[in-house]
Amino acid sequence: MRSYLFGLLFLSLMLTSCGEDEVPVEQIEDEVAFNFIGHPRMSNIGEINPQLLNVNWKEKGPLVLGGDLDKETAINIDVLNSYDDVLEFSDPNTILSLGNHDYANLEDWETLTGRKTFYTTTLDKTVFFISDNQSDKGSLKGEQLELFDAVMDSISDSNTFIFLSHKLLWLSGNAALTEDLNMIPNGGAGDCWHCTNENNFYQVVYPKLVELKNKGIQVICLAGDVGKRVSFYERQTEDNIYFLANGWELDNDSNEYLKFYSTANDSLRWALLSHDE
Repeated sequence: MRSYLFGLLFLSLMLTSCGEDEVPVEQIEDEVAFNFIGHPRMSNIGEINPQLLNVNWKEKGPLVLGGDLDKETAINIDVLNSYDDVLEFSDPNTILSLGNHDYANLEDWETLTGRKTFYTTTLDKTVFFISDNQSDKGSLKGEQLELFDAVMDSISDSNTFIFLSHKLLWLSGNAALTEDLNMIPNGGAGDCWHCTNENNFYQVVYPKLVELKNKGIQVICLAGDVGKRVSFYERQTEDNIYFLANGWELDNDSNEYLKFYSTANDSLRWALLSHDE
């Protein structure tokens, strides 16, 4: 009996000691992974949104941009340089998908960023594929599709994959999202420069995303062409892939951005915050 009681006392002390050394998961503070802003343009060419200009976004963490920075961002090198002064396009921690209002003088963009209009990059354990959704009306073809396939085939030691685009490409071609396609993006369904055009997302992109998700990697499709009708959109597919969009309303001085956090379980979570938070 005495040995039995001693054993219980020893076990109790061991559990207490272990508890003191461990931090409960819910008490571990999530780290900022990156911040996302879409569609921050103003009404006039060269007019930088004060919410971009008057906030030190670099202090908040890496910055991911969903396009349409200006009414005509690359109309000339002076306007483009003014945005570069604020956003530092060549910084590896500045990630940008060009929108229809940015898509001009691509040689100047390549000189400033050191990157093509489509590319891949990594932030910590998150892999990004940045799509060019103005060429081929949003369909991935040629070199862009080759790069996408190569990235998807090589991902191994990553927790999250993000397919970044300006337009909400994934709303087109999905019967379950037809209503959203007509109500959510700034450029609705159609066949035009600013429209959400018919594309091959569900033929060449989505199946690869499902394969990646089935390997245990979190998959997010992130876009910036909202703000006119809604400022935020979130949907989870039956394959547990997230569709997210966030964009600023034109000439609104109280817009919100998406802040992404790295969590203790090696996935990302996100929250809408005021631009000055």
